Amino acid sequence: MVKNSNMLFSPDTVVIHISGSKESAGKILKTNDGLFRVFGYNKSEVINHLVNLLMPSLFAKRHAEFLEKFFQTGRKPMFNQQSVLYAVDREGCCFQVKIVLKQLPDLSEGLQYVGMIRQSQKDCEYIITDMNGVIDSFSKGVKEGLRIAPSIFKDNKINVQVLAPDLIKVFSSIDKKRTLLEKFKEPGGQKITFYVPKDFAENAKSNERKKAKDPRSPRAAKGVKNKDKGSEILYKQFNKDINKHGGVASSPMSPQKLLKSLEYRECAEKHNVRLSLIHICRCRRIERCRSRWSPYH
Repeated sequence: MVKNSNMLFSPDTVVIHISGSKESAGKILKTNDGLFRVFGYNKSEVINHLVNLLMPSLFAKRHAEFLEKFFQTGRKPMFNQQSVLYAVDREGCCFQVKIVLKQLPDLSEGLQYVGMIRQSQKDCEYIITDMNGVIDSFSKGVKEGLRIAPSIFKDNKINVQVLAPDLIKVFSSIDKKRTLLEKFKEPGGQKITFYVPKDFAENAKSNERKKAKDPRSPRAAKGVKNKDKGSEILYKQFNKDINKHGGVASSPMSPQKLLKSLEYRECAEKHNVRLSLIHICRCRRIERCRSRWSPYH
């Protein structure tokens, strides 16, 4: 039951009807005007698209598996009760929502699921990463505070340790559950500084750049390659390194070394926050790491 009728009739509540048939499971059939106010989408942009369009990609990738498991077992762990989940808007910013999910048999259109969604109002911001620290999405307050567009992270694996060097030692101890990690799980978290290195947005798009062919001899070309390698920016090298080795740099890299580099000393933006790290489980007990960010003064 919906305990609070205000959720159902509020203009800020999004009502979404989703197909429950196995052939078109998860497809959005219809919705209300609250969709635009909360998610920024027009109805025509989501109708006949999968509902995982409105989820952070870490969760969206597993949603089809969740539906398949439901068809196989018939278990209803989320129905008829209020749950707290995460959604993403049209800009790619994530936010916390309260959702109530119900089954609705329909004689003309078959079984449907009806989701009633309302944005949760909390005085904190969020960064969602995988367990290695690769950023999936972040909330609007983080976007405005650091002036980073969410689209930068869509096609580029950027680790949160690049933006917050103090998290290098934290992520290296996540699996071992050391005391250092536990400090960030205490109420209020720990004071930490987020940085946006110089020319971060431009240099982060490394996957879109194509290397020009060198017409000179192999020996000369090799010399050019080595020269270019020596001039690469430090945080870009570090980001590649940690993504290759499961979130932990293969060669020792300290926060101090990064912060002494030119890119960080002349950073475009920096922001002091209170940060707490919280482990949550979704979709077959796959662990996620969520960073909870709130301004620190």
